[in-house]
Amino acid sequence: MTENIFALTCDKDFENKLFLLRKKLFKLSDDETIFALPPYIILGKTEKRSFDRKHYNLKLFFDGSYVDSEYGKLLTAHDDKELKEIQKSLNITPSPVGIYISKRALPTLEEPLISKHQRLVLLKSFQDGFIVLQ
Repeated sequence: MTENIFALTCDKDFENKLFLLRKKLFKLSDDETIFALPPYIILGKTEKRSFDRKHYNLKLFFDGSYVDSEYGKLLTAHDDKELKEIQKSLNITPSPVGIYISKRALPTLEEPLISKHQRLVLLKSFQDGFIVLQ
């Protein structure tokens, strides 16, 4: 069975800062796993192949806290209650929620990352990574 994952994209400014952080981390560590998943908020596995498009306006602060997940290290939001509610509304088994960073390396944040707008997407495993289905 092919694995699908629900995730949330973030606003462009947030994604640009995250891209620079991941690029810097790659230069420091040479850890190729940094690019295994897109820079989205991973909500969890699903067997769904489609969904109703949804947009959120959550003010999420990522201040450098990490959690281990089956995918690797996730950068977690300071208060993830709203993310857990989204996870619940999508019938996702409770699991760690956050932005995939790497399987090994962890960056130090010089300043918190803040996301103010998110969009629900569906990722599908593909070869050595994931692609956006919808």
